[in-house]
Amino acid sequence: MFDMLVGSTLSALATGAGAIPILFLSRSLTRQWRDMLLAFTAGVMMAASMLGLIPQALSSGTFLSLAVGLCIGVLTLTLLEKMVPHID
Repeated sequence: MFDMLVGSTLSALATGAGAIPILFLSRSLTRQWRDMLLAFTAGVMMAASMLGLIPQALSSGTFLSLAVGLCIGVLTLTLLEKMVPHID
């Protein structure tokens, strides 16, 4: 339990520390730079899920449960993309 609390706290602090530079750079960043930074962070999260979470899921479950979970996740994100209004 203690390890979980320490890990969660460190994760939250790291997220906050990563957001601090944006507070100071928000006026000087162009839209193109913001888009590139968002794409980079999306790539980092995709790499974290592929390299960390999927192998762990395969070791603790079956391939079928992993495939079903991935399909449900893709379906959920697709529905959200279509249903949630965008501000453009």
